[in-house]
Amino acid sequence: MSKFDHILEKTKNLVVLYVEDDLVVREATKLLLDNFFKEIIVADDGEAGLLTYTIYKSKIDLIISDIEMPKMNGLEMIEAIRKIDNNIPIIIATAFTDDKYFLKAEELNVDKYFPKPINLDSVIDVLTKISQNIDK
Repeated sequence: MSKFDHILEKTKNLVVLYVEDDLVVREATKLLLDNFFKEIIVADDGEAGLLTYTIYKSKIDLIISDIEMPKMNGLEMIEAIRKIDNNIPIIIATAFTDDKYFLKAEELNVDKYFPKPINLDSVIDVLTKISQNIDK
């Protein structure tokens, strides 16, 4: 079984909440993620992401979020979600390398990071590393 097949076997039935404010990035990344997951629910900022999570929390298996967004940034959204569910796997997609973001993300029990721009290699790499965490 190839690495891709192994990942797909673990992710094909999962529902992902993907939170990204940039429309072009959001649409391109959703197309990429559609290859791995059963369903991608999208939100365009942290506030919408938190609301979407509270509505669909029983359905969502994994969260992928940008950090810098209007209304509520990704870390603020994750902090609010962690008060509801401390175990849901969360991946941050970011172009930022600021240590304060990584320290806060670590404090919030973020599982992994996708470097932006997200590409197939980074998706496979990160999903391989968290595949044990996303087993249901």
